[in-house]
Amino acid sequence: MGVWVTARQIATLTESTSMKASRLALLLLGVGLPHWGRAQYHVNMWTRATLSYAATKKIRTDAEWQYRRQNGIDDHAMYRDPLMLSCRTWIHYQPGKNLKVSISPFALFSNYRIIQHAADEEAVPGQEIRCTAAAEVHKQLYGKWYATARFAAEYRMWQSSQPNVVRTSLRAGVRYEAGKLLHVIAYNEWLSNVAGAPA
Repeated sequence: MGVWVTARQIATLTESTSMKASRLALLLLGVGLPHWGRAQYHVNMWTRATLSYAATKKIRTDAEWQYRRQNGIDDHAMYRDPLMLSCRTWIHYQPGKNLKVSISPFALFSNYRIIQHAADEEAVPGQEIRCTAAAEVHKQLYGKWYATARFAAEYRMWQSSQPNVVRTSLRAGVRYEAGKLLHVIAYNEWLSNVAGAPA
């Protein structure tokens, strides 16, 4: 379960003669407003930044960067040690206001161990490549309150002897639109390795 607070700031660039055919928006999510999570008796901090380009009214592409940090042994400093670093590309298609279909053809992840022992702090991070497809629906409940659901499937290719994995996820929750630039989301997410995971 998680609570996610997102701040959006959109800055459009002025169009010059060479940019008349293009529209470019810079979308910053969570920069300066990190996401905090607590799992396995650990504290971690998430930061994400997204560069977004609207190709048409219905098609948008994103370049996303994420950096998660975690506490060390016997402390609660959520920024002390790295947990995950990722770079991901997205293509989003929104046929209507309540549905969005997304494909991430390429993502590169560096995953660090959850720190439970001193040796975990020195462990070499695992590298993986992910390809993801997702569909997200929104339904207005009342006023500024929305029900949200997101289903995703991803193929995770590890750069090690670990077998590749197909993982599905279902995220369901509610969103409150506090303003044009601020949304608060409370959700629960279920993950399942449906193929490739060791028995």
